[in-house]
Amino acid sequence: MSKPSVEQQYRRFLLSLSGFIFAGSALELVFLEHYEAIIQYLPFVLSGVGLITVLIAIRKASQSSIKWLRYVMWIVGIGGIFGMYQHLEHNFDFAVEISPNISTMGAFWESLYGASPFLAPGILCLGALLGYAATWRHPLLSD
Repeated sequence: MSKPSVEQQYRRFLLSLSGFIFAGSALELVFLEHYEAIIQYLPFVLSGVGLITVLIAIRKASQSSIKWLRYVMWIVGIGGIFGMYQHLEHNFDFAVEISPNISTMGAFWESLYGASPFLAPGILCLGALLGYAATWRHPLLSD
């Protein structure tokens, strides 16, 4: 058995880091009891699907598993952006509810650092970006 190339080691590192982010995100969501509403289950699903797809790509790298990884990473990334929007909207609505006379710009600034951390769902985007980066110019995708 030959030693893996630096490129293969780099890809495996990126995929492992991506998988760690997805597993850690799901665990953190459990600690935060992030399951009061149905929509709050979405990051669990995205993290789980992302982790499973990454593990399959690490264990059984094939053209189809790498393509599926790319598709899933897009979905997870879009889900992360949606989560950021949800957090921003929740904080904005809360700011307006607490201070009905607040300006729109004031409510927007308040919503950036409200009770729902605006950037927290961005961790899914980071995991997706790392997973997708691992497939950049992947030899199994070249024709």
